[in-house]
Amino acid sequence: MQIPNIGKPVEISFWRHSDIKDDPVLLGLMEKFNRTHHDIKVNYREVPWDQEHDLLLEAAAEGRPPDCSDVVEYWIGEWVEKDLLEPLDDYINQWHGSDDLIDGYWDWVRGGPDQPRYIVGGGMGCDVIYYRVDLLEKANLNPPNTYEDLLEAAKKLTRPPNCYGMGMRGSRIGHRFWGDFMRSQGLDFGGSPGNFTLNTADAVEANQWYIDLYATHRVTPPSAITDSFPQHLQQLINGEAAMIMHTTHLASLLDEALGQRVAACRMPAGPNGRYITFYPQNYAIYRGSRNKEAAWVFISWLAEKEQVEAWCRNPQRPLLPNVKSLLSDSLYSNDRFYKVSLDSMKDWTSDPWFHPQFGPFVERLWPQTFQRALRGDISSQEMMNIFQDHFTGSH
Repeated sequence: MQIPNIGKPVEISFWRHSDIKDDPVLLGLMEKFNRTHHDIKVNYREVPWDQEHDLLLEAAAEGRPPDCSDVVEYWIGEWVEKDLLEPLDDYINQWHGSDDLIDGYWDWVRGGPDQPRYIVGGGMGCDVIYYRVDLLEKANLNPPNTYEDLLEAAKKLTRPPNCYGMGMRGSRIGHRFWGDFMRSQGLDFGGSPGNFTLNTADAVEANQWYIDLYATHRVTPPSAITDSFPQHLQQLINGEAAMIMHTTHLASLLDEALGQRVAACRMPAGPNGRYITFYPQNYAIYRGSRNKEAAWVFISWLAEKEQVEAWCRNPQRPLLPNVKSLLSDSLYSNDRFYKVSLDSMKDWTSDPWFHPQFGPFVERLWPQTFQRALRGDISSQEMMNIFQDHFTGSH
């Protein structure tokens, strides 16, 4: 396919959530593109994070989607099933930046070897454990290497009501850290969009172990049922939690607040090994766009070296670049937080993003069901049966 030149000036719409209100880095990229591309103008709409999923679906259902947007990785299967996204292979095959992305990237972002690619992006991160160095040293503890280490350390660090050993995210996105743990115990919940079994006896037992961090051992704050990013951040900063599971982009905020009193380590290992969720930054073009070629020019520009460097070095939200020529920079091997993420790469895994039910699982089912289990309203077996039904319709 020959990608035509943009024959006349066009305007395209681009929607994206931002963790930082009026993020100067993101706004600077928008301004730079519009200044350097006289035939394309991007109209950027900042969408609230907690509303973006539903707003995008509503816009597409009404026939007025943006030309392009970010698409959070766990929405991809849902978006593809609804035929919302434009396949990008013909564009990617002619894109000069495609060979500079890290090895394995194109496998992560497609549903299978012969499946189309719908997304391209310019940054990545993974799950890590952040811990208070001063609190662990005071308790004569090393950073946890296994989940049993984690539990032992969390018990020793818990001094209610002032400090708890481990923060837990019972709200939306908490599925990621639960998923790291469950896969380390042998749960078949990998990147395949096919069927998997979630309610075996071993999976139910492992899930109970995770529930018991809150329900039995009481090593998490009482608010863990509904805790999310803001609570985790403040709990670690204030010393109300000695350890939290979170992602690469939290590093600069914690470093600014705590300096050398905070560090990070890899997610712990279980009997089945160490599994660490990887997440890419993703941009996609909508089927309903009337300016697909212009939208491709824009999203591929965002995924090229210079823009990726600016995006990943955002002082308020740092990420690892998925561009090989940037990843070799000594910044990433010397920084104590980036280095943990890089050392984790061999253990990175993806969630079943391309399963059409994975988006609804993340957005609503996982938090609602996990919270019920934490409260004791349902058993671990019932929780895993609900998940099994959601994905396969049988148990």
